[in-house]
Amino acid sequence: MTLEPFATVEEPGQIVVTARGKTGSELFAAASAAYFSTVSSLVDIRPRHVYDIERQAASVEELFVEWLNDLVWVFSEQGVVCAEVEFSHWAPTSYQATLLGEPVDPERHQPRDVVQAATSQDLELEASEGSWSARVILLT
Repeated sequence: MTLEPFATVEEPGQIVVTARGKTGSELFAAASAAYFSTVSSLVDIRPRHVYDIERQAASVEELFVEWLNDLVWVFSEQGVVCAEVEFSHWAPTSYQATLLGEPVDPERHQPRDVVQAATSQDLELEASEGSWSARVILLT
């Protein structure tokens, strides 16, 4: 049995996201899919436009939370939904990523602007050779 790369659970005032991957970049990609699944219908997103983002942080935990907050900004401020992510660079304290998606189409994407921010409160991030996992709270 193969585990899904992410799961989301809605609770009052928050969405709890768990994500996993074999590498750090796979974990971040799974978290991206988790986030965009909470604000849009993933199956209706066409990855036809490219959106580049990059960031540096002091730790992998900080980078992970800021990654999710960058995605919140892409959706809420830029009006973009994304279906895929590619990393040209990923390290525990920095990334350069290309998001593949398109501007929000209210009829196709059924957008739900419910997430305000990711928080480091109660963040759990574990990394070992071949296995990365995280649990993070998205505030609604």
